[in-house]
Amino acid sequence: MKRRTFIQTLGAICLPSYDLQLFKSKWLAGVGGSGKPLEETKHRWGKYGAINRQGEIVIPPKFLSIFQFSEGLASARDSKKTGYIDMAGKWVIPPIFEVAREFKEGLAPVAKEGEKWGYINWTGKLVIPAVYDDIFEFFDGLWLVEIGGKRGYIDKTGKWVIDPVYETLEPFSEGLAAVKIDGKYGYIDKTGKVVIQPAYSYARWFKQGLAPVEKDEKWGYINKAGEVVVPHQFDDAEMIEDGMGWIAVDDLVGFIDVTGKVVIPPVYRCAHPFSEGLALVSRDGVKFEYINKAEKRVISLKEGRHGSPFSEGLAMVNDNWKYGFIDRTGKTVIKPVYERASDFNDGVSVVRFLS
Repeated sequence: MKRRTFIQTLGAICLPSYDLQLFKSKWLAGVGGSGKPLEETKHRWGKYGAINRQGEIVIPPKFLSIFQFSEGLASARDSKKTGYIDMAGKWVIPPIFEVAREFKEGLAPVAKEGEKWGYINWTGKLVIPAVYDDIFEFFDGLWLVEIGGKRGYIDKTGKWVIDPVYETLEPFSEGLAAVKIDGKYGYIDKTGKVVIQPAYSYARWFKQGLAPVEKDEKWGYINKAGEVVVPHQFDDAEMIEDGMGWIAVDDLVGFIDVTGKVVIPPVYRCAHPFSEGLALVSRDGVKFEYINKAEKRVISLKEGRHGSPFSEGLAMVNDNWKYGFIDRTGKTVIKPVYERASDFNDGVSVVRFLS
């Protein structure tokens, strides 16, 4: 696989620079530029709380970390352990875990110090035993887990749906999951049947019926029948987001639509995938702007100011390493006064206050 040379600029993808090997757009964009989820970021200054869309404090700054809210709860850490709080900042599940992840369909993966991963319900009861060495994403009703160095899938009862026999396995998306067999990537369905034969040096998730795959150091897109829809011609390619696919040619970035047509030529040095109809881009890596799918400039940021994807109608911006939010007109609706900020989710943003 041809290694990538992207740099993160508050969620933007810039070329060329440091090798990030694995780019997770939603992961990078939601933490104000740290490149880690909030629960895994070291905290040496102010504490975390949360604000609403009006910039009002809804959770006072009293936590060492808070992950984004999901299903009304967020994992939070006090001085010693991690538990779950509600949107008022009250403990719903006491902080007794070493690490705790998001709730998905009523279950959350947790691990106590020195123990393996298991799953709790909304009451904090362990409903799937702590026997897993690692856990990954939850998609299409299944959890991707690792045990004994092998990966497989469990359902919400903890029953094995696909036995842990793979060293490399990706989360399900749109009913298919990328898997590495004998050094090549293909796709399996939820029965474990190989439905797209392993023929690629790398493969990503399906989104809106297409998946980016790499062959002979060039990227293209296939459909769920395994047919090549977009020929292998790009130096890199990302999953379809908001109807547009991020593609790179000669260290410049552009976009294709769901038909595979290049609708925005690769002319940008930095670009973030589309979200809510807009994408953050830069031709020089210094001056950033938001464009729409017709490549019309909608918002121009002043030089030195960076942004993130729009979420719930607002976008996080970085001004002299302080974070605030703008609306879709470019108006500052929450002043940049925070040391860290997440994208808005469930109507709140997790922020780190100045100490």
